[in-house]
Amino acid sequence: MKKGIRRIGALALVAVMIPGLITGCKKKATPENLFADLVESSKTIESYVGSTVLDMQFEHPDEGEVGIAMTLDTEAIINPYISKSTGEVSMKYAGATNSQEMELYQEEKDGELLSYVGVDDYWEVNSGEASTISMNEDSYKTLVANADKFSTDKETIEVSGKECFRLKGTLSGKDFYKMVDEDMLEEFTSGLFDTDELEKLEFPIMVDIYRKEVLPARFSFDMSSVFESMDEFKDEDVKINACLIEMTFTDYNTVDKIEIPKAALEAGGYSDWEDDGDDYYERDVKKTDLKKSDKLSDDWTEFNVQVGEEVLKLPVSIAEFEKLGYVYDEEYTSSDTMVEADDMDFVWVENEEGNSLSLTVYNDTKEPLNVKDCKVYGVSISGYNIEGESIEVLFAGGITIGSTIEEVKKVYGDEDDLYEGDSLKSYTWEKDVDNAYYSVSVDVDIKTGVVFDISYDQYIYNW
Repeated sequence: MKKGIRRIGALALVAVMIPGLITGCKKKATPENLFADLVESSKTIESYVGSTVLDMQFEHPDEGEVGIAMTLDTEAIINPYISKSTGEVSMKYAGATNSQEMELYQEEKDGELLSYVGVDDYWEVNSGEASTISMNEDSYKTLVANADKFSTDKETIEVSGKECFRLKGTLSGKDFYKMVDEDMLEEFTSGLFDTDELEKLEFPIMVDIYRKEVLPARFSFDMSSVFESMDEFKDEDVKINACLIEMTFTDYNTVDKIEIPKAALEAGGYSDWEDDGDDYYERDVKKTDLKKSDKLSDDWTEFNVQVGEEVLKLPVSIAEFEKLGYVYDEEYTSSDTMVEADDMDFVWVENEEGNSLSLTVYNDTKEPLNVKDCKVYGVSISGYNIEGESIEVLFAGGITIGSTIEEVKKVYGDEDDLYEGDSLKSYTWEKDVDNAYYSVSVDVDIKTGVVFDISYDQYIYNW
């Protein structure tokens, strides 16, 4: 959950930062005049209501369909800044989709921008500089500076039942980053593409402006052609099915108050976007004293997991974990859930100490199957989901929460990929085998130097 919510949170932050572009037309409706008027009209905005749609869908010849889609409804007050966003986030990998409801609150406080991300009653808090709030006229000045790259359509269109001008043009990668939040975009897109390379490209943008109020109605960034032109997508023969960010603003100066839920304010989850000095591992979860079984392999590609004294060789049934004292969590995934053929889902199980495991389950049959009848192909543990002093779960070679990266590398060898954040290092080992992709990822807290998150996953392309 912790790793997934970090990505979800980063994605959501990209989306809600973009409305920072926000702020009767008697002049000729040229891009120069309209954008200049936006600079002035933005000064009248005290609050807004709107929505954001983000849809990124790719098709890889080996990994199948991969993508992230999100729809958020947002309301915000400008000064001091506070916002509320709610909606659904869907993630697709190897053709399988997992959807979750999400809440996001942001608040400017003491020179910082606090972001509270909530998924399935789990809350995580992230902090960054308040300057990352791009809700100011500088965003419009970027449009003014690029007005010569835009044209105004002859015909007006309707947005939210109101007449609007439509302008189409392009922005350089550097100017595009001024319209979105660069740090958050890089966090979300880490591993998808080289953001330095994107700065050299031109991004198409469509701007709809309410004719009467001369205020933003909608911004659309269709980045499909941008990605299609990139060598790394061409070389791997990746098909771009969709790559769109769209923000619509339906109302202004109607939001009087936004309250952040108590559960969000009391959250203490780990933040990776800014090095705020918090230690994710501060709960002092100890490394288990459980002895490694002789049956537990040192080869991670064999997907052995030791739970207590028992060694399980994936794939296994959920019932095998229940026999070992881990109870199925109905609140996360209802046991009535049906999983389509060749599809996947995620479930949680928890023992009496309150320690939880995240399980990736696959329906490896040709018919829809109840989620509890699907097989477990992946297991993840996180220090944040341990309520006891430790968790008696060991992965290949005896690696577990609290192991050092030196111990991990001694067993697994050098990593295939390394992501370095301000507060963590994420190591990945991967292997392609026949019709499957194997991976193990290990997150290490930079301050403590120990493992706090381990994920084993198998993705099957063709059953």
